[in-house]
Amino acid sequence: MTVLLPAFLADANWFLLALAGPVSALVALVHPKWRAHMGFASRHSAKRLYLLWALLVLSSVLAVTGVSLEVYHGRGCPNSAVFRYEIENLARFVYELCSRQNVPYWAAFGNLLFVMRRQRRIPVGDTDSDIGVVKSAFMQQFGSVSNFSKVVRQEAFMELQRPVHVVYHSERELVQIYLDAETKGSHADIWLYREEVDAATGGKWLVNEDRTVRSQWLPYDQVLPLHDEPAFFLNVPVMMPRNASFLAQAEYGASFMTPLTMRMECIENMVNGYTFYKATFLTRLRYATTFLALVTALTLLAANYITPLNRALRLGKGIKGARSGGARAWLEAAQRGPDKYFV
Repeated sequence: MTVLLPAFLADANWFLLALAGPVSALVALVHPKWRAHMGFASRHSAKRLYLLWALLVLSSVLAVTGVSLEVYHGRGCPNSAVFRYEIENLARFVYELCSRQNVPYWAAFGNLLFVMRRQRRIPVGDTDSDIGVVKSAFMQQFGSVSNFSKVVRQEAFMELQRPVHVVYHSERELVQIYLDAETKGSHADIWLYREEVDAATGGKWLVNEDRTVRSQWLPYDQVLPLHDEPAFFLNVPVMMPRNASFLAQAEYGASFMTPLTMRMECIENMVNGYTFYKATFLTRLRYATTFLALVTALTLLAANYITPLNRALRLGKGIKGARSGGARAWLEAAQRGPDKYFV
């Protein structure tokens, strides 16, 4: 989903931006003049008190979440160690499987970038491995995706010593291999490219029109024949397209050699469950407890040390509440009288 968004949206911290909403509402509710236009919230009442606390807690949640996102993003949006271990094993398995089955493939998308940047492992925040294959060659070798699925399961049982699950998305021309069918966690993507010929120019293209692919039409001669010398990634040889720089620039722009992690990718990792993938209960509990403690602490600090908010959150500020304050409190309460705009 991140690739479908403009960079300024994908890299924004939406939690901190959303914080402006409840904070503005709190300011309006405690301001002596602005609250006059807030209806029932302009008077001391239980509803107003509940609204103030709700806005304060919401502000704390957004603030803590926004700062946590910045910390998480600064570390590269890491997924769990188990998740990274599994996707690297799957990537090696797919590379070697294609080589054994004589299926021409090339490192694509993120994997292509990692190889070109001379990285030895998949980065901690990445979520899968990607290769591209020509669909006609793929079908010629296996006959169908169903046959390919059988081969994959047999090979995985011997090499990975665990079952795998193959899913074919025909509308996307994408084959995905999962280690766990239920959680849909670590996986490898095999992108199928069909061959097209431009009737006007006679040019040959490799095409995959999935919505998440920016460069859907690739010049055939920029991909095939594959590069003579394979690269090494994850300690195994990996086949590279004829012009790797062209493919990388077509998909990611001129700055493709500069690693860039969008904040929306961090959010996707969290939402998809990759960050705490197969983490222990105690690990999850520790993070949840820390989050709740930070929200509680920030809420109480704001309620106690922001003077206008502190005064607005007090109950019994009328004449009855002033009885314990001595003569001066009585005098202030009497002078205040029924003034509904007094905070």
